[in-house]
Amino acid sequence: MLLTEAMMTKPMLLGVTLILGAIIPPASGPAAESSIPNLSGTYRCVADTRPCQSSTFTISQSGRKLEVKSEQGEVGEAQVTSPLSISLGPPWSVNGIILSDQRTIEWSAGTHWQRQ
Repeated sequence: MLLTEAMMTKPMLLGVTLILGAIIPPASGPAAESSIPNLSGTYRCVADTRPCQSSTFTISQSGRKLEVKSEQGEVGEAQVTSPLSISLGPPWSVNGIILSDQRTIEWSAGTHWQRQ
């Protein structure tokens, strides 16, 4: 029996959605990884609305995971959350926007980093 849209209830639609989500895996592999920008490198901090805590930072990247080091030796972990955004944990705990040049990150702390 075919179910028409009028016959399907919200719980049924949710069930169908969950089943399809279990059958169709999320994008992964080379195609999904290629949408992740390469952020590895050394960056110079530029003050916008707040001063920089350090003048240079180094980012090492493995897939979506990043390790960020300041010139003072502070280390934090970050994650690329989309092709346009990044979330950096302690000791900085800020979110960033990756600009279209993929060489500049604007941080919620009022600074931006430019790759050297």
